[in-house]
Amino acid sequence: MPDLVFSKTLYAEEGLFSQGVKAGDLVFLAQDARALDGSLRDAGDVKDQARQTLENLSTALRTVGQDMENLVILTVFLPDYRDAWAVAEVIDVAFPYPDLAYPATTFIGVMGLEGGCRVKIDAVATSSADREQISVPEVPYALGSRCHGARMGNLLFLSGVDASNAQGKVPQPVNIENQTLEVLNRIETI
Repeated sequence: MPDLVFSKTLYAEEGLFSQGVKAGDLVFLAQDARALDGSLRDAGDVKDQARQTLENLSTALRTVGQDMENLVILTVFLPDYRDAWAVAEVIDVAFPYPDLAYPATTFIGVMGLEGGCRVKIDAVATSSADREQISVPEVPYALGSRCHGARMGNLLFLSGVDASNAQGKVPQPVNIENQTLEVLNRIETI
């Protein structure tokens, strides 16, 4: 039976969702920048919200005896995708040793987030020592990624895989068929 992750210092809508769930070696978390009372006190810009969101993730991880180095995947939700580069910079600072510990990272644009938040992060962490970061030199990284994925036991978590080149440009002709084939080829290579 999974255990709920709960910190008395983090915002929670107890009737709607939990701060996280621990199931065996895995911990599944969801956090944003809201304070205990649900407000965005001193929220500032998207970088400030990203920093606070990561701090909230760190607090939630500590309640189950883990830390940021235990993260294997981050899914970053943004109502304004133009904020992706700024949030990626904040994530880079949170993981100062990307060759040793950097979670598979995916950015997703959404229509909106609760409470006026500009960033929300879902995460998976593990206490398992049977894990490794995956990087494939011939495959370009997607926005905000510093690795192509992470393996934990028999599970493989991939970073966002897209069809863009190392400069962030999608090769011509730009259509869904070509992009889909490129993404599938990259997934197979990884």
